[in-house]
Amino acid sequence: MHYPGPKTAWQIRPHLHRFLRIRLAIYLAVALLVGGFVVYNSFRNSIPGIFAAAGVAIGLGIGYMASRIHKISWSEKASKVIARIDFFGIGILALYILFEVFRERIVGRFVADADVTVTSFSILAGIMYGRVLGIRGSIVRVLKEQDLME
Repeated sequence: MHYPGPKTAWQIRPHLHRFLRIRLAIYLAVALLVGGFVVYNSFRNSIPGIFAAAGVAIGLGIGYMASRIHKISWSEKASKVIARIDFFGIGILALYILFEVFRERIVGRFVADADVTVTSFSILAGIMYGRVLGIRGSIVRVLKEQDLME
């Protein structure tokens, strides 16, 4: 008999290691906080929404790739989904750190000085949300492999 499996985040939650749940919660909280900052500053400073939208789109792509930093797998010992950093993930982490350090300089080459803050923060929001989406996709894949999800 095939277990119908979890359908929502609350149903997936019991299958996740505590540190993985905390990591996802932090990424999502940062994405929402920074996203709120972007919306507020965009309206307050009359910055065109295209900069924020483009920043989030670019950030989503970067964040989705950066989610590869963590190797998501099933732990037989814990009977939960866990995350580890593998060798490939260390290389992505190094590139990610370099991007974060030089983010404002990189963004400053493409947008006006007045728009750099909003655009760079929208990229950061996109990165955090992209990481959540990427890790969630890996979790769903592992749960399907374990026949805990359809």
